[in-house]
Amino acid sequence: MVLSAKSFLMVRAVVALVAGGGGLAASDAAVPAEAASATGGFVIRAWGTEAGLPQNTVSTMLQTHDGYLWLGTHGGLARFDGIRFKVYGLAEGLPSAPVRALFEDHQGSLWIGTNGGGLSRLRDGQIDTFGVGDGLSDSNVTALAADASRRLWIGTASGVNLWQDGKFVRESALAELEGGFIRVLLLDRRGAMWISSTQGLREFQGGRLNRSVGPPGDEESSAYCLLEDRDGNLWASVGNNKVLCRRNGVWGKYDQASGLPWPFVTSLAEGADGTIWAGSLDAGLYYFEAAKFHALTKREGLSGDDIRSLLSDREGNLWIGTRSAGLNRLVRRKVTVYGPPQGLAHESVRSVAQTADGSLWVGTTGGGLYRGSRDEFAILDETRSKFYTTIESVLTAADGSLWWGGAGALFQWKDGKLGSFVSPPSRAWW
Repeated sequence: MVLSAKSFLMVRAVVALVAGGGGLAASDAAVPAEAASATGGFVIRAWGTEAGLPQNTVSTMLQTHDGYLWLGTHGGLARFDGIRFKVYGLAEGLPSAPVRALFEDHQGSLWIGTNGGGLSRLRDGQIDTFGVGDGLSDSNVTALAADASRRLWIGTASGVNLWQDGKFVRESALAELEGGFIRVLLLDRRGAMWISSTQGLREFQGGRLNRSVGPPGDEESSAYCLLEDRDGNLWASVGNNKVLCRRNGVWGKYDQASGLPWPFVTSLAEGADGTIWAGSLDAGLYYFEAAKFHALTKREGLSGDDIRSLLSDREGNLWIGTRSAGLNRLVRRKVTVYGPPQGLAHESVRSVAQTADGSLWVGTTGGGLYRGSRDEFAILDETRSKFYTTIESVLTAADGSLWWGGAGALFQWKDGKLGSFVSPPSRAWW
């Protein structure tokens, strides 16, 4: 099977089949050995400027509906298809190189918040920019989101703006946020917009702006990042060694006793399996499990410990943007052993191949050739005889045929028929 560049991101896992003396094992995550590190049950791969990334600080990330991954860096915008980067910078019409925020609207337009260049929109390959002269309150755009009525919310270094029907509009209830630096905008599943600024954490719903009161000691906290998980819990990083979690309307707190590092958490994401991930400032990556945070740091394969952005894509990958070490992709490794329960009765596996129809072929020493899938295997009857039972190697050809060698002969399986090309010797050669 040949994957197009675009379809690379659409595939959740690549099958890796490992043959050995103890049967057959399948891993649900595999990347080229020269570019990967796997420890602690994870596989990590990294990309930087040498691979085409415009700059190694990845501040924000977004996966659009067509599967592409978009990266905001200090050196411009990049679209990634899993193989190569397409860069949008000053030459392509971006008003400022540092990209701070990204958002895709219901029409498929990509909105880009820049540092010093205002708000840009990429649509049909064309970049249009809107700035202070158009009604934007500040040229530094820090956060982007949309509400249930499809109004675009724009967080800036001087408050919140709204974009509706092709122009900037004001919401009187947001007046108290004017002049405040907006860190995060998040629309939750109830339709409430959460706004974190230097003035604290606020909830906007039903036309009213309400102050969110945190737990004792952190009543007026401002969040560096926010996440709503699949259960509707709201996670907020509020400073060094502090992450708050709001469950059923009540805030709880995690700190160093819960496994968090002293440096504050810069980004939060939820993995496809429900794992909560936290990227920290200079202390690497953490995951939440059994009511505690656990570290996955540079020593275990990440290209850098200063995490600036996290994204869990629709295919189950976790993408990690760093301050100076580029982009990382993390996939949880899972190994499954196949044996008698799946019909693979012989444990001495020598080789494995896959034909174009998706069938897996397993060659054994003394047990013949098996054909099947990840669910069930069956021996190929033509290899049951004493002479054919030893399969040294298996290979698929471009014409869809399968070749295998063993016991001094070469065989081909094509269109459901077996053929041999070297006559077997009169006595066993082994």
